[in-house]
Amino acid sequence: MTTRIKHTFVSGKADGPDVTEVKPSDWNHEHDNVSDQAGFVLGRDTSGAGPIQELPLQISPAGDVKLPGTGGVQMPSGTSAQRLLPPVPGTIRYNTDLQVLEVYGGDGTASWVPVLVGAGVPVGGTVGWYSNTAPVGWVFVNGQTVGDDVSVAVHNTQAFKNLFIYLWNNVPASKAAVLPGGPGVDALTDWNAHKTIPLPDECGTISAGANNMGGIASTNRLTAVNSGVDGDTIGAGGGAPNYTMTADQVGPHTHPEVTGGHLGGSSGLGGVGVGQLLWDNGGGPVIGTNTYPSGSQKPLITQPRTIIKNVIIKY
Repeated sequence: MTTRIKHTFVSGKADGPDVTEVKPSDWNHEHDNVSDQAGFVLGRDTSGAGPIQELPLQISPAGDVKLPGTGGVQMPSGTSAQRLLPPVPGTIRYNTDLQVLEVYGGDGTASWVPVLVGAGVPVGGTVGWYSNTAPVGWVFVNGQTVGDDVSVAVHNTQAFKNLFIYLWNNVPASKAAVLPGGPGVDALTDWNAHKTIPLPDECGTISAGANNMGGIASTNRLTAVNSGVDGDTIGAGGGAPNYTMTADQVGPHTHPEVTGGHLGGSSGLGGVGVGQLLWDNGGGPVIGTNTYPSGSQKPLITQPRTIIKNVIIKY
């Protein structure tokens, strides 16, 4: 890149023979910088004072910016209270309270929303995971508690703030106990009070869709009466992998009558079964009254075909 300097003042001194040099007649001209490169920015990097440099930043006539460096771009950052006012749609910043990148109007509304990264799963989303190590930004759905870095939660860092608020607002307190003292005024107040909230516990369970998913009522699918599970409540659980039936739960049925005779002997009737036709010592037929028990009431296995995997939730 080259720079040319012009002067508006005309000197009375004679100009030199070399027209490429600054002439005495041009000494007081305003300075114009002319570049032989397109789209670059002149200035100084952070190495310190010195000559003007061609910085690794390119800007097109349309305002598109290209950063050819190999490091990274540091976004403006600050607390929620330090957000741009008035906010401008498309503004991106790092929120130091929430520890997330956020964009104004990113969901089509006039609000600040987190910038989705990775697989684009929102906070609170769950997926199956064939590994015993959770990836960054995810945690196992195993009933352990989350809270801030001052709390006694198992997962106690500021990074769990959004998940804490999500669980507080979406899972009933009866299924996710906020401790200590139960839920307060709102989720943010409880978070700032260093309370904890448990994750759902999906260890050894099979998930089912809610009866009233999306506000569509589907009655008598999963109820406390027919399944032992309240299918209308998020976070409710129940059921068992096996069950022992009672006599009242066995369907109506009959046993075939035993035909033929059996001589009970002089000692009377003995060793006979229910409904068995007998002859007493006088030759007259009688019906045996002895019974033989059957069955052991061992539990029935009710477990459907199952494959095991971990479940992780986005925080």
